[in-house]
Amino acid sequence: MEQAAFEAIASLLQTETDAAAFRDLFTRFAAAAGYRAWAVGEMRRTEEGGHTLKIVASSPEVRSGCYEEGADDRFSRLISRTWRARAPMNWRIPGEAGQRETSCLRLHADLGGSAGEEMAVMPFDVVDPSRRGYGFALAGGAGGNLDELSRGMQLFDAHLARRRREANLPQRVDLSRRELAVLQNCALGMKSDAIAAAEGISPHTVKDYLERARIKLNARTLTHAVALAMRAGLIR
Repeated sequence: MEQAAFEAIASLLQTETDAAAFRDLFTRFAAAAGYRAWAVGEMRRTEEGGHTLKIVASSPEVRSGCYEEGADDRFSRLISRTWRARAPMNWRIPGEAGQRETSCLRLHADLGGSAGEEMAVMPFDVVDPSRRGYGFALAGGAGGNLDELSRGMQLFDAHLARRRREANLPQRVDLSRRELAVLQNCALGMKSDAIAAAEGISPHTVKDYLERARIKLNARTLTHAVALAMRAGLIR
């Protein structure tokens, strides 16, 4: 596609406020960038430290689904690495005979991928700060333009960030399971010593976790952090 056409779609993506219309525009953008299938998912960390990914938007041919694996599984490790990098990556999906089926392989298959074909993965924020957003895409036979697709995903990110600001939620929250646990106990009125006993850690470590949570939530005080976390649905 000519650069002018990319710019025209990008301009529409920058101004579109309706979620459904935005996703339709993104489908056009992805196709123009050379990607034959794409999906956007929201991921939540499980109590066991793994991840659950729910597909919430996709190109028409993609089967929606839910994918879950434990903390030590390949999919969770790849997802964590991609999130830390905060940049698009290409995953080459192996296709060895007899390989154990994983969420990574099932998602790749649901996108219509074949053994050895790369899957583009792009992390971004979503409206619910207890979740992470990911875009996945497969290129056509001529290959895809990852830079243009990444640009489209950045516009997707900006669109969702605007929705987060309108909802008065933190722009990014990446609380660990232990940070959430001590924050939850704090919300229940427990003191540091009691939280330490319940979690099997020292009171000093409890204070460290609470301070990290406060900083990540961009809260002024611990009380403010608890209030933000409750409003965002991170704790009860």
